[in-house]
Amino acid sequence: MKKKNLGKWLVVLVALVAVSTSMIAGTFAKYTSEFAGSDTALVAKWDVKFTDGTDEYSDLNPIDIFGHNYTGNIVANAGTDKIIAPGVKGSFVLKVDYNLDVTADFEFDIVKTGPDLPLTFTVNGGSAVGLSGLEGAIDTAFGTTLPIGSGNKTVTVNWEWPFERGANPAEIATNDAADTGFGQASVVADRTTYKLDVTLRATQKAPTN
Repeated sequence: MKKKNLGKWLVVLVALVAVSTSMIAGTFAKYTSEFAGSDTALVAKWDVKFTDGTDEYSDLNPIDIFGHNYTGNIVANAGTDKIIAPGVKGSFVLKVDYNLDVTADFEFDIVKTGPDLPLTFTVNGGSAVGLSGLEGAIDTAFGTTLPIGSGNKTVTVNWEWPFERGANPAEIATNDAADTGFGQASVVADRTTYKLDVTLRATQKAPTN
């Protein structure tokens, strides 16, 4: 008889535990909400290369401004340096290839070191200018902006040290004397150096709304 009563009480106890657990669980229930999201952005492309028409300019492929093919009646070079004199001329190419997702300002700078040699320059076959007019002529040919998208711009710069300059015998004689002075100064200096530092620069324009 006692065992039967014990069994009943165990059933009642289990039921009470179940009810109690359910009530406790209900006491700690709460509202919950959850959201997970993401977004993706693509980085704008910036691909600008300055080349000589074929190879990209670099420390290993510097711009070759004064390369020329004159070997008759002149010492063509001294080591790796070209030698120029009245009557010598040459050319070089400035090309920019671009693939952009942004617009860029484009500029060209040139800095001279050495004497004021009477070199003349033409850009893409335009009018001859002196060194002081070269930057403006290249800016005109290149433009001052690289647009969004892919493309390229190229200018060919021809340079020349005229063999003879002047509209009359007096002017020619004066200019010959000036040219001779450059040559004589090169003896005193153990060769005068004439250097042009060329910089092509593309800079992103600020985005607008």
